[in-house]
Amino acid sequence: MAAVFFEVEIDSASGALLLKPVPGAAPSPVADELGRRFRTLFDRIRVRVPPTPGRAIYLSGLLDEVKAALEGGDLDRGNAAYEAFSQEDLRIRYFKTWIDDNGDLHVSAPPWLENPVPPDVRVFLDRLENACRKVGLLVKGEAARKHHFAALESHAKHGLEEGQISNAMLALGHFEAEFVAEEGPAIRKRHLIATLRTALWVVVGVILLKSLLPHAVQLLAAYLPGLAVANGFMATVMFLAIGVCLGVVFFAFVRNLTLSFDSLGNFDAAHLSPWLRFTLVGVITALLCILMSAGLLRPEINDLKLYEYRSDVYAALLVGILCGYSDTTITQLLTGVLDRKLSP
Repeated sequence: MAAVFFEVEIDSASGALLLKPVPGAAPSPVADELGRRFRTLFDRIRVRVPPTPGRAIYLSGLLDEVKAALEGGDLDRGNAAYEAFSQEDLRIRYFKTWIDDNGDLHVSAPPWLENPVPPDVRVFLDRLENACRKVGLLVKGEAARKHHFAALESHAKHGLEEGQISNAMLALGHFEAEFVAEEGPAIRKRHLIATLRTALWVVVGVILLKSLLPHAVQLLAAYLPGLAVANGFMATVMFLAIGVCLGVVFFAFVRNLTLSFDSLGNFDAAHLSPWLRFTLVGVITALLCILMSAGLLRPEINDLKLYEYRSDVYAALLVGILCGYSDTTITQLLTGVLDRKLSP
């Protein structure tokens, strides 16, 4: 029969761990020392961990181990349990957090974390993850990245480890405002320059193609009769393309005049390359022209008949500009399709 060293109870008033010696039990310095350490650990948990259902479950598990060791006589199990329980960092309120060099936020929940997590903690965690993702995606300089990640990690520890969610939320709001002021103009500039550069390449390309195609028709008409047909509507294609470029560039400027933390990195919701964005707008423009040529659509603006885009330069330009305005709509639609989960 295993030795019984103590009767283990919980004080109903204070919640402290009580160890009552068993009359007639053989003295054991090892059991006495283990009991003392368990009492100290029990008190530390009660003092440092807030009284939540999670803490009650955690203490219940510890109590089971204390009983197995001091009432059941399994001192080896008791020592192993003490080592395991004493390794936990009792300063952690919600999550142990750290941010790696890539900007990935890592969280580790302590055993006493309540379930479900309080709503304000979940909101703060979501905002923190979004901030880490944006810094990692948008900031290119290594020194600036480390600076921003260090600030975010400090706010994360203040809120998730120390439990000061309200203060950490305010600090995160100040970080977002400072980030917009420091990094926002440069991020917007990169996006607009990439858009403008792509538009210039498209315009130069269609103008060169329009200029060179007649010469190609003269040289290769006998071998490629389709070139003559292409040359016939190349002027329309050129004006449509110029209109698309004007629309995409103009509305890229207009939409991004006011910067916010949410808008940074979301100038293009699908994070497409400029060439792919222009290609998608070009596809939409081609589909619209096909529908108008087939007589299925006959849009007009005042007295300007857009469906006469093949003979009216202004109509062709306006069709392109309106399709350029659809740039954001197309990328948002594509983002929704890519984010949609497949049903099992």
